[in-house]
Amino acid sequence: MSSRDLPPLRALRAFEAAGRHRSISRAAEELSVTPGAVSLQIRLLEDWLGRDLFTRHHRQIELTEAGRRYIADIARALALIGDATRPLMGGDRRGPLKICSYPTFTQRWLITRWQEFHRQHPRIAIEFATSMHPADEPAGQYDALIVMGHHAERWHGWEAVHLCHVEMVPVCSPGLLDASGGRIGPEDLAGQTLIRGAPRPDDWARWMDENGVTGVASDTGPMFENFNFAIQAAIEGAGLLLADRVLAADELANGRLVRPFGPGRRTSHSFYLLYPAHKGTESRLKTFADWLRDAAGEA
Repeated sequence: MSSRDLPPLRALRAFEAAGRHRSISRAAEELSVTPGAVSLQIRLLEDWLGRDLFTRHHRQIELTEAGRRYIADIARALALIGDATRPLMGGDRRGPLKICSYPTFTQRWLITRWQEFHRQHPRIAIEFATSMHPADEPAGQYDALIVMGHHAERWHGWEAVHLCHVEMVPVCSPGLLDASGGRIGPEDLAGQTLIRGAPRPDDWARWMDENGVTGVASDTGPMFENFNFAIQAAIEGAGLLLADRVLAADELANGRLVRPFGPGRRTSHSFYLLYPAHKGTESRLKTFADWLRDAAGEA
């Protein structure tokens, strides 16, 4: 391959970061350069290709159709470069698997079960990281991501291992249930505080609609920026919460939370483990993926 067939690597990195974040400023933060430098590199790449990769709006960018096709291949290529380079920089193939997941999933579910994985596979080290948006993390930075996605979603260039469905179930503290006379039913919701998590602010409204509950304001209770805080608020007796059954599994098992009534509501989303398709033959990653799938399937 002639070097004339290859665009500048710096321009490719700027394009990939901006396209992944859908933001020039966020790409600049990631690459530790100015937004102007990112814009310049993208313009150089577009001039080199002879076509636009972004549509520019006021303070917003969108990938063109050509840009959407191009970024999938570029992200995969940059990940391959990272994988090839890491061992030459002193990296060890037996180094830790780097896994990125949501903070709540990591704290409420993954950490407590990791000990069992470590008991079964003591030679496989894992390095955990968290992100509110794991799928938006830089290509090649992690060996695998745990993400939430729609059942019809497709991740080009990634292998997706289905872990578990997202099912939202009503929960509260035992103390709150006792204070309500030992019984809370759907007909009592108007007199209860309804806790909400910002990632899913409409869960109560949807649950009520599906279960025929009317006359209850679903949007007046406290809102927490993530479900880790929302679950903790429910544990402290602050109100009723529709919690993900998997994320609240340990608290339900040890009695810190109870299910005052049913039914739950299965959403159209699930948790998935994503890893680059070219890593599919790596034995340590496959071992972790198989264990995680089995553990989540039992939840």
